[in-house]
Amino acid sequence: MRRAIFFRFIEVLLAALFLNCILFFLVTNTLLLKDSRNNMQYMLSLTDSILDYKNAYEETEDVLKSLDLSKGPQGSRLTIVDLDGNVLLDSGVTDETQMENHADRKEIEEAKTLGVGHASRYSKTLGKTMLYTALLSHDGQHILRMAMPFAGIQENLVLFLPAFWLSFVISLMVCIVIADKFSRSISDPLDEIARQMGRMNEKHMELEFETCEYPEINVIVETTMKMSADLKAYLEQIERERHIRQEFFSNASHELKTPLTSVRGYAELLESGLITEESVKKDFLERILSETKHMANLINDILMISQLETREMEVVKTEVDVREVLLEAVDTVSPMAAERNVIIHTNCQQILFYANVQQLKELFNNLLSNAVKYNRTDGAVWVSAEKLDTGICIRVRDTGVGIGKEHINRIFERFYRVDKGRSRKMGGTGLGLSIVKHIVNYYGGTITVNSVPDIGTEFIVVLPAQKQEQKQGK
Repeated sequence: MRRAIFFRFIEVLLAALFLNCILFFLVTNTLLLKDSRNNMQYMLSLTDSILDYKNAYEETEDVLKSLDLSKGPQGSRLTIVDLDGNVLLDSGVTDETQMENHADRKEIEEAKTLGVGHASRYSKTLGKTMLYTALLSHDGQHILRMAMPFAGIQENLVLFLPAFWLSFVISLMVCIVIADKFSRSISDPLDEIARQMGRMNEKHMELEFETCEYPEINVIVETTMKMSADLKAYLEQIERERHIRQEFFSNASHELKTPLTSVRGYAELLESGLITEESVKKDFLERILSETKHMANLINDILMISQLETREMEVVKTEVDVREVLLEAVDTVSPMAAERNVIIHTNCQQILFYANVQQLKELFNNLLSNAVKYNRTDGAVWVSAEKLDTGICIRVRDTGVGIGKEHINRIFERFYRVDKGRSRKMGGTGLGLSIVKHIVNYYGGTITVNSVPDIGTEFIVVLPAQKQEQKQGK
């Protein structure tokens, strides 16, 4: 890359030098032309001032000869014509009558109208470009014209060449040094970015760059560092998810293994024939049925979470009476609340919300069952739902054991238990809050937890209003 930048920079500088040379020759040639015309006009003015157009022809001719134009460039000549264009005198010829009329010459026409005229033409006779300047005489009846060869800067080109080549070589050497420095100033930061990126791996994710003099490269550096930080965060997220999956499989295996072990033990005892009492057999069968129900609930909860995550679940949404769903959930957990003497307070007016009724039931059931399970004996639970301009807000508050700050960020993980011994004793699958979190995410809502250990916990769920045209989930 540095080589490409170097040569491209040299190309640009050479083009600039070449263009500069062309402009130099054009400007110099223009200045020489202007200077030559001014000198010719001065000589004509001087000649006009000393001529006496009333004297005899011979006297005027003697004045012209006294100017001695032979000392000027070869082919220089002075001509006097009348206003009709007839040549009266010419320093270059002896018989003016043989000369053609000059009335149509550009410089003559300009002199008659403007007082001074200029023109340049190629002379086939002399094989040169001739410069013409004409001046209207002071008596207004004659026109003086001077002609001289004009080659412009070409006459002095040989003199300019050594200086030109010297300046060109010096400029080229300076350009090479500047081009090398410029190319390095661009390529070195980019090479450093490439080296830093090459060092990136799971153990080395931090990139360090020095500030560059070019804002554009600094943008690349900032973007690269942002990408590095995003990649680091992504890898950390993958590692967390891997850890969560590992815990999930471990916990799921344990949760399924425990009831399976119980079912197998009771079944083997019944099969062995050692149990003869009907009441014991009935108790064993009830235990087997209870454990199978627990396994079925666990599998159903896992499937629900999977479907909510992948959005493969076919969801039918309708206008749901939130108050009716809330009261139904309260009836469901009332037996558990009665056992612990927990009072449930409800506060909800009739609210219609476009949603899936089964998902709302799962949300209320899991929040209320947790509030009762982890409450104190003779405790209380407050559940409310209110309509917002943008959706609905559901609050469930209890007077339970509370949750420590170190557990708040993990309580929605599958099978995560704050107090494992107490949680298993209370029953359940350990997936309730995870299901709540997935349902809230499904509707694009938010869930907030406020908890103080030994005082109580409050869950606040906000679900935004859903569009009526969305009949099915994805």
